Amino acid sequence: MADHARRADDGLRFGKVTSAQEQIVDGMNYKLFLDAADASGDVADYGALVYEQERTNTRELTSFARAPAK
Repeated sequence: MADHARRADDGLRFGKVTSAQEQIVDGMNYKLFLDAADASGDVADYGALVYEQERTNTRELTSFARAPAK
């Protein structure tokens, strides 16, 4: 979330991770579902994909987007 905040500067404030999934690749993909509040305080669901590779000390936010309305 901090990586997104630094790049987007859109005023989102992290709420909590609501669920997570892991996928082993050449490292690890973490698919996170979370809620966050925008600058006006409205809370919405978001999805983030984080890639981590321990041997190269890499951790990268590969996608972050608001989840489709339910």
